[in-house]
Amino acid sequence: MKNILIIVGSMRKGSYNKQLAAHIENSLEGKAKVSYLDYADLPFMNQDIEFPTPETVARVRSEIESADGLWIVSPEHNHSIPSVLKNLLDWISRPREKGNPDAGKTSADVKVTLSGIGGVSGTSFARKALYDICEFIGMNVVADQGTGLVYNRDAFNTGEISVSAEDDAKLKEQAKIFLESL
Repeated sequence: MKNILIIVGSMRKGSYNKQLAAHIENSLEGKAKVSYLDYADLPFMNQDIEFPTPETVARVRSEIESADGLWIVSPEHNHSIPSVLKNLLDWISRPREKGNPDAGKTSADVKVTLSGIGGVSGTSFARKALYDICEFIGMNVVADQGTGLVYNRDAFNTGEISVSAEDDAKLKEQAKIFLESL
C-alpha cells in the first residue's frame, strides 16, 4: 500500500481545505496509507540559518522523502498560494549541502497532485501558481493542476463544507490517476 502525505496549505483550525483533505483521506481508505505533514513550526526560509539544517526542516524533509507521493490541498490567498506553503516549498527546494547546489534537493522527482476549495475561482489561480512552482523545483505534478472546488455559501455560517457527488467523482478520478502513477 502506498504512503500518501497530505500537505494542507492552511494553518486555520477550521480550514475548509483541512476539511477537504479529510474527505480525500476518507476516499483513499483501503487504497493508500495517509498521513499529514505538520509544518506549522517551520522557520522562514533564510540562508543565514540554512546550515546547519534546522531540526524542523530536517524532520519535514524526512517525512516528505518517506512518502510515495504528496497531495497538496490549498486555499487561494490573493490569487496565489498561502505564504506558509510557499515557505515550505522554498525549504524543500534547497540543496542539502552548503556550497553544493546539486546536493539532494528534497523536491526533486517527488510525485505530487493538487486540490483546493475556495471561492468562485475554485482555487484556480492558486493551483496554477502551485503547479508552476512545483514544476520549477523539480517535482512531478500528476493530474495537471488537479481539482478545484467551490465551497457552499452556507459554509460561512456553518463552518463546514459539503462535497457534491460531481466533485467527489472528480476527486476519486484524481486519486485513481495519482495512485496509478506511484
